[in-house]
Amino acid sequence: MDRYSEDLMMNRRGKRQILSRWLFGVAVVVAAGGLAVIYRLQDGSPPSTERYQSVGDFPEGHVWFNTAEPISLYDQLTGHVVVVHFCEFTHLSDVQDLTKLRDLRDEFEEMPISVIVVYRTDQTDLDSLQRTVDSWEVGFPIVVDHEGTISDNFGVSSFPAVLALGTHKRVSAKYYTGWQRVDLQGVVNDLIQEAVASRSIARYRFEPERGRYVPPGMREGEGRE
Repeated sequence: MDRYSEDLMMNRRGKRQILSRWLFGVAVVVAAGGLAVIYRLQDGSPPSTERYQSVGDFPEGHVWFNTAEPISLYDQLTGHVVVVHFCEFTHLSDVQDLTKLRDLRDEFEEMPISVIVVYRTDQTDLDSLQRTVDSWEVGFPIVVDHEGTISDNFGVSSFPAVLALGTHKRVSAKYYTGWQRVDLQGVVNDLIQEAVASRSIARYRFEPERGRYVPPGMREGEGRE
């Protein structure tokens, strides 16, 4: 083999080594990037979303605040995008949750959007419940879930929780702890656009008559010790 052939082979071998090192470097960078993505998903990412089929209505026989009558998803809230907030009013973060929901309602003040609060508690004394509602300055309609039947009906297993329902009353999104990091406005806006496209949106927003509803058979003082 002459000198020229040997130089050519060595040159090719060197190029292959350089190419192998370059490919190895690219693989390391890609692997590191993949690990970074996995880490971000595990730490600091928005809560996962769950999709379900259509849900049932709010069960009868429950106390309501900030409304003179029970509210039905399939009656007063027909054609509405509904955000249902499940909470226990036991943490200061609940104040931030309510503020975020007020901002959401105000942003879509011209649209048929409704926010319903499900208050999960074992308390049954109406005066105590009223004081809680007043002290937290909750302006949304509230239904008291003192037996957990409402939470079970909507498939909610922990608190706080937020459900976004489209106009066909299907759960489009469900979030638990940390739901504040979610672009809930974006979720609601998408549901509005879907409702407009399907012509299923109501013409006006339902505004409940202010008051307190106590189911028949339950006296105003019931539960008082």
